[in-house]
Amino acid sequence: MRLSTAILLVCAVLTIALIGLVAGQLASVRVEHLVLFGSVPTPHRVLVDAEIADTAPDQLTEQRRGSEMPQNYGMLLLFSDSGRRLFRTRDYKLGLDILFLDKEGRIITLVPEFPACSQVVCPYADSIDEARAILLLNAGFAFGNGIREGDFVSLPAG
Repeated sequence: MRLSTAILLVCAVLTIALIGLVAGQLASVRVEHLVLFGSVPTPHRVLVDAEIADTAPDQLTEQRRGSEMPQNYGMLLLFSDSGRRLFRTRDYKLGLDILFLDKEGRIITLVPEFPACSQVVCPYADSIDEARAILLLNAGFAFGNGIREGDFVSLPAG
């Protein structure tokens, strides 16, 4: 009887610790207001709220999310250095516009309406050039808002 009580106590403590860890991770989601400077048909601005993922664990979490995303909302993956970037939509449940950004926030590669993938092997979107960030938006958002390669995105300070 004592062993089963001890096991239940350990399970209860671990459950409480896990709930606290998950709650802490959820509370630490950082959202920034970004401005996309579009050029088509004329210069204009589009406002987007984006969850910021600037650490490797955050980026892995962001890459596994995505059952739905509100309008004018996105996910920004920030890297500490510039380099050629690949991104795949494995385990996503919606298509995305994938914008690869250089260190100034210029859209160097825009991959529109990249499909979701539920397979083990999924295609990659490729930055082709040196990228410092990846902005993920709902499929069709860029085209629908006149955003093209060469346009700019305001990146968070830091």
